[in-house]
Amino acid sequence: CLAEKPMKKKQLETIIDKIKESCMSVLPIALIILLLSFTVCPLPNGIFISFVAGVCLLTVGLGLFSLGAELSMERIGGHIGASLTKSRNIPIIAIMSLIVGVLITISEPDLHVLAGYTGEQKFAFILAVAAGLGVFLAVAVMRIIFGVKFKYIIAAGYGIIVILAVISYIVDPKFLAIAFDAGGVTTGAMSVPFVMSIGAGIAAISSQNEDDSSFGLMSVCSIGPIISVLLMGLAGGFENIA
Repeated sequence: CLAEKPMKKKQLETIIDKIKESCMSVLPIALIILLLSFTVCPLPNGIFISFVAGVCLLTVGLGLFSLGAELSMERIGGHIGASLTKSRNIPIIAIMSLIVGVLITISEPDLHVLAGYTGEQKFAFILAVAAGLGVFLAVAVMRIIFGVKFKYIIAAGYGIIVILAVISYIVDPKFLAIAFDAGGVTTGAMSVPFVMSIGAGIAAISSQNEDDSSFGLMSVCSIGPIISVLLMGLAGGFENIA
């Protein structure tokens, strides 16, 4: 019983910390909307009450969701990363990294919200972003295993992005903004703990310096969605977008 009390206290502290983090994300936007509602754009009483209740529920719900995603994804990702590295089979590691990257990206709530702005191309957009992140997660994993310097991957990746962005701006700039927004899917509640834990699990076994090897994993992964959406746009995938 005495051992359970510190454990329960620690769990409660973790929940409170996650709710505080969600407060830092939700409350600034909520306060701006409330300020506008009291000044230039008053809200009807019913909408105002619904908004306040929604903010409270969103804050608690987002905190609990982040906690659950972190506790589950970190453990799963760590075990997957360690198991893949122990196999010492490079093709299997690359293929599994790609598949895992695609699946975890498809489950990302932020991606589905962003995809809602693409209209009829929603499903194709989700697959394009997921494929891009999956490919570059495999690239990031290979970088850790083979010890390639981070600056080379970043320079090559963003060099390709600049070239594609210039071509896209000349051909049709309407999908350029949404392409760069797609890179933000790597900062979602599902993607971050899972991808980071995979990188940490692989780096812990494949190298002597875990922190240096897994550094920049998310920035490498964010290259993929941008490139894939730019290519999708150049291929005519956003013809009906507003």
